[in-house]
Amino acid sequence: MRMGVIDLQNYSITKSKNHDTKVYIMHKLLLPMSQINESFPRLEMAWKLVQERGVFVDPTNTFKATVRGSGSMSYQVNLALGTCQCKDHQFNPEFFCKHLHALDIMEKMRIGEIEVEN
Repeated sequence: MRMGVIDLQNYSITKSKNHDTKVYIMHKLLLPMSQINESFPRLEMAWKLVQERGVFVDPTNTFKATVRGSGSMSYQVNLALGTCQCKDHQFNPEFFCKHLHALDIMEKMRIGEIEVEN
């Protein structure tokens, strides 16, 4: 999966040559370029986790989830606290890891902030 060109109104992620998924985000992001560049690989992996149904949201609290990691590992994620058990989050707490991004995407899809067209 590759990220498409960002035009501030909609985001496009190409899943294959013949299929294009469009994601509309209602809010503009104000982040320094260094943080955006660091986040792109994590965002790509997060989208893959969402598409592969690797995010298991807690039905009693949508800010908590178990998110599949590499291999057979899974991590407890708390979006409200911005915490994850993975090594990436432990070593780079200033960035969201792919697991936090995946839960954030799921929450934004749930409330309608992100719409996915197939």
